Amino acid sequence: NIPPFPFPNLGDYVPTGWTLDKEYFVDSSGFGSEEESALTASQFLKEIKTGKGYALTECGQFQVYVGEYYKKGD
Repeated sequence: NIPPFPFPNLGDYVPTGWTLDKEYFVDSSGFGSEEESALTASQFLKEIKTGKGYALTECGQFQVYVGEYYKKGD
């Protein structure tokens, strides 16, 4: 059940062997609506892809940025 998000908070750190491919702006309060600029947790869950890595890159009071990473060579 998210939020809370089950991802590590990496900030601007990118682990060796991985590349940041995309960032998602996501509501972390649980009270966002689908009409807002931040994705709801349900909308974000539909974006998650098998084989990708995910981590928090920025955290605000009510929204977060979630980075989508891929392994170099994949």
